Amino acid sequence: MSLDLINVGIEPNDGTGDPPRVAGQKINANFQELYLAVAATEPTTALDARDTANRDRANHTGTQPAVTISDFSATAAAAAPVQSVAGRTGNVTLTQADVGLDQLDNTADADKPLSTATEAVLDLLSSNIQAALEQKLEAADIAAFETNAQLDTRDTGNRARANHTGAQAISTVTGLQTALDAKLEAAAIASFETTTQLNARDTVNRARANHTGTQPANTVSGLASVATSGAYSDLSGKPTSPYGFTYDQQAEPSGPAAGATWRERSAGGLILGEWEWSGSLWLSGERYAPLYSGVSASANTSGVMSIYPKYPVVLTGYTASFTQPFAPQDASNHWLFRHGGLGLVDWLTTIDQSTIAPTFLQKILATPVVIAGPTASDNFASRVGSPGNLRHFMAITHYKLIRP
Repeated sequence: MSLDLINVGIEPNDGTGDPPRVAGQKINANFQELYLAVAATEPTTALDARDTANRDRANHTGTQPAVTISDFSATAAAAAPVQSVAGRTGNVTLTQADVGLDQLDNTADADKPLSTATEAVLDLLSSNIQAALEQKLEAADIAAFETNAQLDTRDTGNRARANHTGAQAISTVTGLQTALDAKLEAAAIASFETTTQLNARDTVNRARANHTGTQPANTVSGLASVATSGAYSDLSGKPTSPYGFTYDQQAEPSGPAAGATWRERSAGGLILGEWEWSGSLWLSGERYAPLYSGVSASANTSGVMSIYPKYPVVLTGYTASFTQPFAPQDASNHWLFRHGGLGLVDWLTTIDQSTIAPTFLQKILATPVVIAGPTASDNFASRVGSPGNLRHFMAITHYKLIRP
């Protein structure tokens, strides 16, 4: 039987090693083989007795060369002169056979081979001793081993869950996860609300009167764009003031639509002005009182009018009168009127007043003219070419003020 080692597993208590009983059985088997091998050898006392018997010459066999016997020659010579040797006299040369040593030779002891039997005994002895040394267990080590009863007690303690340490994965416990998923303690079930109770709770939560905090306007579907832009133009169903104005307030309106009207008031509520939004400017209502007038004294001359209004204005028309009839002339000598900063504004090439005198003409401009303020370029001139002297009068009578 070869050495039967105990399988101790890979890690402590991983369940892959030999059970304690199997381990004990392997230990007993190994000890039994060890003791049998030791019993096949002789103890030291027996070997000592064997050595004593082997040294006793009475037990020797065969012959021994004389040279290996100390003082042999001297002792023999002292006994008597040799008369003959092996039946021969004179100068006798002896052989091993002559003296009964034919089984001996002069090979050194260190070079003498062992007999086959001796070799077999020594091999067996060496093997047994080696095995005994490798498997030797001192009495103290043997005493440290537990009995089967002790090992059974230890196993019982190790299996007791109360003695287990560390954590165990739920997946290694059969059916545990399923049981946990399905488990609902009675107290937990009692704390749940019924469907009726939950429906009542949802009704309360949906009621806007119970909502708290604010909600971004962009999260409300269908909300009018004015709610996020704040522009008046995005408002549908715009209200009007009792006076017919889109706005009736102190502050300038924000984001008005073209055509919107505003009655501007002071902090005390007094009316400061009434305006209409052109798309880029707040303009006053149409004014008809003369803003300025001028007279041209002779034919082919121009009456120059310098205008210095309190507010910037938008000129929308003018009025002119003549002392005598005139006929259409070319544009270079026949214009009414010209703005110093903008150039030619209007002329009378399509107007024939030759049969009417005196003539009174009121003209509304197709394109209004903006007069930004009292500067040197804000002047207007009229010129009408006619035969003879022609006195004519011109007045700016149609305009709108621009809110500064």
